[in-house]
Amino acid sequence: MKKWMLLCLAALLAALLVLPAGAAGEAAAPREIIGSGPCGDGLTWTLDNEGTFTVSGSGEMRVYSERWVTKSYVTNAPWGALADSLKTLVIEPGVTFVGEYAFSGCTGLTSVTIADSVSGIGWGAFHGCTGIKSLTLGSGVTRIEYDAFSGCTGLESLTIPDNVTYIGERAFYGCTGLNNVAVGAGLAEVGPEAFSGCTGLTFAALDMPLVTDVFGEKNTLQTITLGSGVTSIDRGAFSGYSAMTKVFIPGSVASIAAGAFSGCSGLTDVYFGGTAARWESISIGSQNSDLTTARVYCDSAPLAQKNGLAQDEDGIWRLYKYDVPQTGFTGLVTNENGTFYVREGVLAGGFSGMETIDGEICEIVNGQLATWHSELIWYNGEWLYLDRGKLDLKYTGLAKNENGWWYVADGHMNFDLTGLVTNDYGTWYIYKGQLADWRTGCEWVNGEFCEFYKGQLTEWKTDAWVVDPNGTGNWTAMRCGRVDPTYTGIGENEYGVWYLTSGAVDFTYTGLQTNPYGTWYVYKGQLETWHDGIEEIGGNWYYIYKGQLTEWFTGDFAEGGVTYHVESGVVTGWN
Repeated sequence: MKKWMLLCLAALLAALLVLPAGAAGEAAAPREIIGSGPCGDGLTWTLDNEGTFTVSGSGEMRVYSERWVTKSYVTNAPWGALADSLKTLVIEPGVTFVGEYAFSGCTGLTSVTIADSVSGIGWGAFHGCTGIKSLTLGSGVTRIEYDAFSGCTGLESLTIPDNVTYIGERAFYGCTGLNNVAVGAGLAEVGPEAFSGCTGLTFAALDMPLVTDVFGEKNTLQTITLGSGVTSIDRGAFSGYSAMTKVFIPGSVASIAAGAFSGCSGLTDVYFGGTAARWESISIGSQNSDLTTARVYCDSAPLAQKNGLAQDEDGIWRLYKYDVPQTGFTGLVTNENGTFYVREGVLAGGFSGMETIDGEICEIVNGQLATWHSELIWYNGEWLYLDRGKLDLKYTGLAKNENGWWYVADGHMNFDLTGLVTNDYGTWYIYKGQLADWRTGCEWVNGEFCEFYKGQLTEWKTDAWVVDPNGTGNWTAMRCGRVDPTYTGIGENEYGVWYLTSGAVDFTYTGLQTNPYGTWYVYKGQLETWHDGIEEIGGNWYYIYKGQLTEWFTGDFAEGGVTYHVESGVVTGWN
């Protein structure tokens, strides 16, 4: 009879290794198309209720124009009336050209992704799209035409792919939020004022073999780094870049033309990727005194912008954004090493304690948010729940401190609760707010008779146990840690194995009962595990061995001088 109990324990171990899935969240609202139509031969456009605008098909987009509407220009494309609804633009593979003025004045656009199949971006295609923060140009783009992204004041970072050979006049004019630009190896021609009015631009990386003037005079660039593919710097390439203070020149450079660095009055430091002998071997033309009189550091690594937390020249950790110290920032900053507390732009490395940051009470250890710490803590005269370094006053459930596990309601330890609490790991007995992990056995809890093992309801014990909750001799079934008044079948206690009907031992029953472990002989409610031999049950005769019908036995069995013929435990004759 112990066989199925062992199987139960095995099932328990398996169950404990698998956590139940959480309840499914609310279903997302269905995607609804609110506009669609053709936008070129073989091309269609769609706009959904989430603001995603998609161009799909094969071929070039149509050429559009823009019109003056309420103090700004807006495309006259069919979606112009919905311009404020556009949030995300996806140009899918197959499209080869973004039409002129196609998205002019779509100020709600924040993200633009252009497929690798696109080779050109037409005049004014994104003129005045002030909301664009993220711009991904496909690798197939070769031409960016006049005014294409002018007035995109929200754009902060720009990468020009290697295949781009031409950037047209005023292509990025007035992109005042643009901080850094990386230009690929293929750029050969840049139109006038392509980056004029980009007053926030401080960093540029260039990788063309022959570097020419990309940004024009009177720009605000402070740092320029040249890629390993650069071999020559053309005449006037950086002429008039008076704000530039640092430049990295790779060891691959062999010549610097006359006037390449004329008018670079702010240049103080040149970082060279080769040896001092290699620097001396470079052919440097006339009118480059600002370059030749600057400090030269040989065998240097390429310059990189400071973004996020970085050390300054004095070893102080500060918060930067595109090389600019963020002195007005106080709050939390996350990087690959953790989450850190910054005060007025400086890492608060010497601070440890509780601090209110952006409306949340946080635990800071040596300037770092204690994301490794989740438990009850004593704060302001009470026990409160700390979740990964932040007080969580919405949490309800179980949490621990040095004295054990406790029930928490809305972030506060709750000493008033005595009852059952369920979480992903099981159902637990809580006594006056504390998980009673010392309790193993049966207990009345809020009017319900339950069985616990180290404070956990024995929900894994699916086979029935026979108990007497009130000590009155009324034996009842307990399954899964609770009294089960509906159970009919076999159950066990320290006095034996019993047959129960509707949750109670049926002392009037004599007969055979089957469970997953076999068919058993029950006499007056009890399974007679000691019984061996031939027995008449309900007018039929059976061969019983240790209380179990010998369904595995076929043959002759002798008892009391009689030989019985048995087939699968049933007597079919005797002599």
